[in-house]
Amino acid sequence: MEQCPEEKANFFSRMFYTWLNPTLKEAARSPITTEAIYRRPEIEGSDYVTGKLEQHWEQEKRKPRPSLHRAVYRAQLKYMVYTAITILTEVLSLNQKSVVNSSAGHIINLLSTDAQRFELTFMFLHYAWVGPLQALVVFYLMGEITLVPTICGAAVMAVFIPMQSLMNRAYSKL
Repeated sequence: MEQCPEEKANFFSRMFYTWLNPTLKEAARSPITTEAIYRRPEIEGSDYVTGKLEQHWEQEKRKPRPSLHRAVYRAQLKYMVYTAITILTEVLSLNQKSVVNSSAGHIINLLSTDAQRFELTFMFLHYAWVGPLQALVVFYLMGEITLVPTICGAAVMAVFIPMQSLMNRAYSKL
């Protein structure tokens, strides 16, 4: 198998996927065969990625308040699967006394729930910066047309967003 052109691509090419253009042109001319598929880059291998995550998690555990989210961010994981593999490895390394009261189905259910939370977190993480930017643009454009109702709407949102956060915390404690 041939080396993946993404490994040799510059920043612009990676950002806009132009490294894929020769493959797409070839695919337009004739069907893609297994010989045309590139080798997986080494940095996307499960051994490399899980090792990197474990290294960052060990560094994080030394801190007073360790955070798995910080370790995952620092490891720059592209796939949630590697996190699930690491969690599964930890569960399998638990001693018998700690899992004696839990069934295999219960443990698998916990793992799948954790994996789903990671997936949703990474899927919507960029809205943390895009959302406020979009809101500013929308409020500006609305303010150009109707100033007073826009200010009232912004004030209502400014009150309800922190209130919703407080309500979420209260519900999570139930």
